[in-house]
Amino acid sequence: AFVTVQGFDFFGCEPTTGDEATSDVVLDDIDARYMNHNVRHDIWVFQGYGSAQQTGTKLLGPRNVIRNSRLAYASSMGVWIGAQGRVENNLIHDIGYDSNWSAPVNLWGEDQSNDIVITKNTMYRVSRSCVDLGYSFVEGQVKHALNLEISFNDMSRFLMLNQDGGAIYAWGYRDTTGTVIHHNW
Repeated sequence: AFVTVQGFDFFGCEPTTGDEATSDVVLDDIDARYMNHNVRHDIWVFQGYGSAQQTGTKLLGPRNVIRNSRLAYASSMGVWIGAQGRVENNLIHDIGYDSNWSAPVNLWGEDQSNDIVITKNTMYRVSRSCVDLGYSFVEGQVKHALNLEISFNDMSRFLMLNQDGGAIYAWGYRDTTGTVIHHNW
């Protein structure tokens, strides 16, 4: 908690692999390339492809920030962000080339992805979606991602290896009450 990592270059590794206790961490002006590559990973959804929770830059606890950074070339996840987190002013590209449900930015947790801000990022050349809001696939079990702000992002060249997705994507029983999505390109 309360750590700032600023101005570092990372090659062939994830910049952080925190857990839900990781809080108030700031990644600022980092350059991460070839963050992960996998040939098999366990998934957290019913039989089939899903989101690999073992990979990605993990800022899972509350109030974490990644800003002013460049993330490129990951076969799976880009950034997992937890409650009250911020993903701001980053360049994120070439993510998810194994064509699973990965994305440059993913919300962490089934019911703790509230009050997240994703703003002023450029995301491009991704296999599926640029921002994945998560999902619940069990009827009647609504999961929450409340009060999100997704704004002023430039998202392009998504769905390059997949047919089901979008620039911003969610499905199933997901409550996004209070979410504001505006001024994205």
